[in-house]
Amino acid sequence: MRAFDLLDELPVNVAVDRTANGTEAVQRIATSRGTDVVVFDFVHSAVLWPTHVPCSSVCFTHNVEAEIFARHAKKARNPFLRWMWSSQQKKMARFERESLARFTTVVAVSDRDRQFFSDTYGVVDVQAIPTGVDLDFFSWQEPPKVGRSPFPGCFYRIHGLGRQH
Repeated sequence: MRAFDLLDELPVNVAVDRTANGTEAVQRIATSRGTDVVVFDFVHSAVLWPTHVPCSSVCFTHNVEAEIFARHAKKARNPFLRWMWSSQQKKMARFERESLARFTTVVAVSDRDRQFFSDTYGVVDVQAIPTGVDLDFFSWQEPPKVGRSPFPGCFYRIHGLGRQH
């Protein structure tokens, strides 16, 4: 039950990914002959970091995860949810700081995140590879007003019940 994971020292979304089989698999790959670099996608996967990594390691981060929890805490109106998100933010900040420091290189998706990891977490080798979205080409536009469903007669299933959409 995930509720008990709230009591873990790790953030709940990291604690649920921690498995002995996962850690053993990463250990086996990292220590295999011919492995030059191990790439971890998302900081969450660092929970599977084995006891010994004899090769280079890269963590490709997609966000500053602790900031996401901080935003949830700030917007939460319910005191329990505000406490929960704040607690998770503190755990994630600690996990991110400690985990990212272990990697040979960290790759961030923006210069802003790169600067944060360097300045706030003290990550020594952090590089930015911007996501490359052309915001002029992909600018937000008001969707056209449609008086009816563009998919007349569309059906979908919810728990085995057919409902007309």
